[in-house]
Amino acid sequence: MARAVGRVSQKFDVEVSRGKRGPGELSVIDPEYRKLSRQRAQQAAKKTRTTQLISQPQITNLRQPVEIGIRKKARDFRDPSEKRLAKPAEELTADLFRLFERQPHWVFAQLQRQTDQPLQHLKTVLMEIAVQNKRGPYKDMWELKKGYRLSGET
Repeated sequence: MARAVGRVSQKFDVEVSRGKRGPGELSVIDPEYRKLSRQRAQQAAKKTRTTQLISQPQITNLRQPVEIGIRKKARDFRDPSEKRLAKPAEELTADLFRLFERQPHWVFAQLQRQTDQPLQHLKTVLMEIAVQNKRGPYKDMWELKKGYRLSGET
């Protein structure tokens, strides 16, 4: 955002002139235009939405009650006893290399589904062998670091 610093040396006031008037005479707004402006303002102020109270609900065969205002979290709904167990880092690294052989770019959620590892453990191991693209066509996707790529890949 640009900012101007300075001092005002002259001030000019501008008034809209309707018709030909002499210097110093104020213009009078036409009564028809005033009426049109008032009508436009009233039209814009009208409420367009309406509510209607229904005494008898007409929807009778709902299979389950609908709760408004409650959002379900989009999480993995697993049984708490089925927690993800962390593999040893060497084993997980080998699995990740196999996945990157199949395709060079992965979204983190896909990697987590494929390896079935806890989020933090997977991220720690992944950061050692791969980088996350911050921009470009593969934004937010992971790819192997240059030292780990196959020689034919770019």
